[in-house]
Amino acid sequence: MPESTTQYVLSPMEKKAAALALQDMPAELVVKVKKSEHPLSDALAAFMRELAAATHNCKPLYLTSSGRQPPSIELKANLHFFVIPVGAELEPFLQTLVMVASGEYPLSKKSARDLQNFMRPTQIEALISSQCPHCPQVVKVVGRLAVASNYFLVRVIDVQLFPELVGRYNIRSLPTVIIDGEEQLLGTVSEDVLLDRVLGSSPSIWSAGTFKYALKQGDADKLARVLLAEGEIPPDALQLLGDPEWPVRLGMMVVLEEIAARDIELGRRAVPYLLELVSHRDSNLRGDAAYLLGLIGDRSVSAKLAEVALDENEEVAAAAREALKRISLRGEKEASC
Repeated sequence: MPESTTQYVLSPMEKKAAALALQDMPAELVVKVKKSEHPLSDALAAFMRELAAATHNCKPLYLTSSGRQPPSIELKANLHFFVIPVGAELEPFLQTLVMVASGEYPLSKKSARDLQNFMRPTQIEALISSQCPHCPQVVKVVGRLAVASNYFLVRVIDVQLFPELVGRYNIRSLPTVIIDGEEQLLGTVSEDVLLDRVLGSSPSIWSAGTFKYALKQGDADKLARVLLAEGEIPPDALQLLGDPEWPVRLGMMVVLEEIAARDIELGRRAVPYLLELVSHRDSNLRGDAAYLLGLIGDRSVSAKLAEVALDENEEVAAAAREALKRISLRGEKEASC
């Protein structure tokens, strides 16, 4: 472990390259520098101070925690560098900085299309070293994906500086990309190859946590499109209608509204779960369920809604009465067709 930070300072040429690369950033970017009692924490902070001095567009925010956990640079909530990016590691780091600041990423048309319905949180670890000639290209690839989609949880790790982060892996060569802590891709991994390995899982096998993450990202409309294309609403998704977090419940309600508007038969598959919720002890859940039952418009639930219309909570009762009215109007409309 080095005792000095001198080998991690920017050379005059690197400072000039940094200033040139970052001068056209469209907005100032606040970069979180997570420090600790780790021996390399001061070196990483020194690098960021020098980078900030070389350009007016990069503003470090230093956050210090107790313990000896490895320090990192957070460019986005889903993109962390456990790297002191000097030498060959500087250029891909600067390129990623610009992508994060601009929100622009040079994905191929195929990749952009494939990512439209990608919603499964996937951990990507890019293991590199400063002596590896092929590592910068891999950093560029994983950086593009992290900027393109919040569902890629990317960590770039210099294995020579922070071996404690990769000790559980049997690393045979660099670069190595590890997917979800298991699958290893060796060598210079292309964008197409990496996406082929992570895309394509069916929502039917997604966990409740995956659906919840999507809703917290504000992707209710996107999730609705995915479930419509799948032709199924998995139970783990439906259970979020009763989630204790209001933003999650609201997001799942939006999903079900969209599904019911475009495929009423698919929407009706949620009816058994909604009938359970409409008897829930939480009045908010009862009211939400009554609203959705009215939106779906299945006449088989009218008797149950008539009971709920007598609920002791006036807001729940009103939601049930409105739902019955919706169902009646839908029935009249269908009869006249």
